[in-house]
Amino acid sequence: MQELAKRREEELAVAMREVERHRVELDAQTTELRSAITERAVALERANMEIVTLQAAMSSAPTEEMEA
Repeated sequence: MQELAKRREEELAVAMREVERHRVELDAQTTELRSAITERAVALERANMEIVTLQAAMSSAPTEEMEA
């Protein structure tokens, strides 16, 4: 009976290490994804600002310049 309990305890310890390993991997992936999302958000914001700047320049430009 004691041997069975000890074996189950060892199996549980192995399973817990495996769960911890997966958790660490998922944390790393989550960090990478958050970083990628942030980079893309910054790039989109920059592109949006460029569009706004171009729209402002176009709306203030004389009509002849826009036709040329």
